[in-house]
Parts: sequence; structure tokens; C-alpha cells
Amino acid sequence: MQQRLTRLTALGIASVAVSAMAAPGTFYTGDMTPLNMHYGTPLGIQFSELDRGATRWQLGYSVSNTLHQERKSGEALAFDGETSRLLLAYEYGLSDEWDVRFELPWLDHGAGSLDGFVNDFHEVFGFPEGKRPNVPDDQYGLRYRVNGTTLIQQNQATSGVGDVSVSLIRNVSTDYEDRLSVGGKLDIPTGDEDELTGSGTLDLALWVSAASQISDRWSHYSQLGGVYVEPDEGLLSNRRKDGYAFMGYGIEWRVNPTIALRLQADAQSAIYDSETRLLGHSTALTSGGTIHFSDRYALDIGVTEDVDVGTSSDVVFYLNLSVTP
Repeated sequence: MQQRLTRLTALGIASVAVSAMAAPGTFYTGDMTPLNMHYGTPLGIQFSELDRGATRWQLGYSVSNTLHQERKSGEALAFDGETSRLLLAYEYGLSDEWDVRFELPWLDHGAGSLDGFVNDFHEVFGFPEGKRPNVPDDQYGLRYRVNGTTLIQQNQATSGVGDVSVSLIRNVSTDYEDRLSVGGKLDIPTGDEDELTGSGTLDLALWVSAASQISDRWSHYSQLGGVYVEPDEGLLSNRRKDGYAFMGYGIEWRVNPTIALRLQADAQSAIYDSETRLLGHSTALTSGGTIHFSDRYALDIGVTEDVDVGTSSDVVFYLNLSVTP
């Protein structure tokens, strides 16, 4: 009898674990460079996940550190600094198929204090250090010149509310994937383009995302979409494209019901007509995972590296707390 109870208990625990693994998580991260981060790309790979009337709050913090110096085809771009984003998000299940998501960011650009730590981090893990050993730590400056004309010059730290957004995401029934969603996001220019806390444009993003179970403990997910950017308005409007594409892919290993480990790659095409790498297409890889404290509380921890070196922030450290009342 005791053996039977033991087997039933083990089976029950395994069933709960497999059920919890059915929906892979995602890192709610994106490009953190001051000239690229404000447009409509959705953070992470987003699905419709909530039941009717269910809610979820998220509080995320990302801090990036970048040193980039480049001259090419009449363009000169130099950026040395840190950017942090505090993001408050609220999701609500409109029905079993539709979710709505609101995002309110607070942004800060400045010298920061992570240069020494990032130098050590790159050295320990063997990542390229670039020009870092030759540049003093904890400075801030952004300058972009084209054919001798200065288009962006900023040497003082700035902060403020970023561009708020609202997203609608719909779950789609399919026989081919465990989960398929389509979504749209409207990015509203509430930030200040002169302070680099906003784009100054009204943007619309559309995407499709899919996820499937590989095995009891492994799942993967992907996303493909595009962003329409309001023309002739906002930041560097005379050098910016009216649209760009983005994509992402992630794989998750559910170690146990409490811990999930994850790798997520995010890429996008160029937003600007520029020969510089930092204003061109970008590819970044986030590694980390999620701690599920309970059905209500979860904490994401991640580190993002510019695997296509020089196309995005050198490194981003990321935390995100999710609360489902």
C-alpha cells in the first residue's frame, strides 16, 4: 500500500511538472542602444496566455553597457555609456483567446558604474573587449556625425518616461503547434526624443509567434514580425526607414517545476539608412532562466550579449518579476 501511494504521489508530481512545462517562458528584452530602443518591437516573444478575467503584473529592470566607436562612409558614431529601463507592465485576459498588455517604461541614460565589472565579465568568459582597455571607465557621451554635420550630440545624463504602448494578442487554434498567437502593438510617443527617452513616432508592430513541446522537459518558441514607423517624424527622421522586420527564437529546459533555463536569440533588420554597425541590423543572445516561487510569482534572470559584435549593446543585465494575482 505504501509503495502504491509513493508511486501515485510521484506520478502526480510528474503530471503537474509536465503541465507546467507546456507554456515556455520568454525574456522581455530588446535592443537597449539609445537610438534603436524606442520603436515598436515587442519585448520578448509574446503569446496570449491568460484566461478570461485573469491579470498579470510585471516589473522589469534592464541595464546595458556599451562602448562603440566607428567611422564609415562619411559617418562617425561614438557612444560610451549605460542605459537602464524600468518597465511596468499589466496584462488582462479579455477572453480565453484575447489578451491586452500595457507597458510603461522609465529610461535613464548616463555614465553608470558597470565598466569595471563588464571588463572583468568579458575577460572571464572570453568575450571580445574591443576598445575597452584603452578608454577610461564610467564616462557618458553620444555623438553621431554625417559628412561633418552633427546630428546627435549628448554629453549629459538624461532620464524620463519612455514611449508607452498597448498590445492586443490573440490565441489561434492549430493542429501544428502547441501554441500559436498573433499580435499587434501600438507604440505611442510619450517620451522625449531630444532627451533620447522616446522616438517621437507613432509605431505599429504586427507579429506571429509559435511554441511547441519537444519533450517533457524541453520546449521551443519563435516569433516573426514587422514594425511600421511613422514617416518624417521623430528621431533622425531623414535617415530612418519607414519599417523594419524582427524575429526571435528560444529554447527552454524545465529542470524541475521551480527552475527553467533558457536561451533566446533576437534579431532585427536595420532601422536607419546607415553603414555603421550599431545603426544597422542586430543580433543578440540572452541566456538565463526563471525561478517559479509559486503559481503566482516568478523571477526571470538573464544576460544578453551582442553575438553579432557591435550591432547592439555590449552586455545587458536583466531582471523581471511576474505576479499573477
